[in-house]
Amino acid sequence: MPDIWHKALYNGAVVRLGEEYGIGTPNNTALLRIVKVKERLKAVKN
Repeated sequence: MPDIWHKALYNGAVVRLGEEYGIGTPNNTALLRIVKVKERLKAVKN
């Protein structure tokens, strides 16, 4: 699922920059967590 990896990298960057500059990124944080959980579930299934 390259698309999920791309989204995780992109949203991870937004979350990190938000933290660095003190800007909340709740939507990006939630999406990043969802993607990470999906990745873990996929790894367990394989």
